[in-house]
Amino acid sequence: MNYLSADNIAKSFGDNWLLKNVTIGLSRGDKMALIGAKGTGKTTLMTILAGITPTDEGNISIRKDIRVGHLDQAPDFDPELPVMQVLFSGNNPVAEIVKQYEHAIPAADDEKLMATLERMDAVQAWDFEARAKEILGKLGIHDVDVKVGTLSGGQRKRVALAKILIETPDLLILDSRPTTWI
Repeated sequence: MNYLSADNIAKSFGDNWLLKNVTIGLSRGDKMALIGAKGTGKTTLMTILAGITPTDEGNISIRKDIRVGHLDQAPDFDPELPVMQVLFSGNNPVAEIVKQYEHAIPAADDEKLMATLERMDAVQAWDFEARAKEILGKLGIHDVDVKVGTLSGGQRKRVALAKILIETPDLLILDSRPTTWI
């Protein structure tokens, strides 16, 4: 099953081509690594494939029922937010439904509450917080109330990874600078 196709993509900055005639295909179960010197376009290519950066030439096609998760090299979070609140921020549809449910309860609007309950069931959002804590724990983040600004860079990266994993993407694009080469 084809998840992503990139045909003859190109990206330039001014008169300099960073990428030219790049063609990639990824199917279910495929794994791919980009290895190269600093400044050769690895991050640019990944942001293009994730749909963040537009191409100058070529076409990107992502199967319409595929959820893509992208981990940036340097995740940017509000340093004052607690870890758990970071996981509930952004464009996570499950987190949005959980927030709507939490707002519908005190409003005592039965119609809105019933509609929200149906959406919670449809996306299996009942265990969202438990899943979030489980994933964070496996990544070594156990205090979900600590402010993100107090975490090390590696811990913030793990929070960002947890945020993506909770969304259960079908395709993960992980952009990471290695700190140690073996």
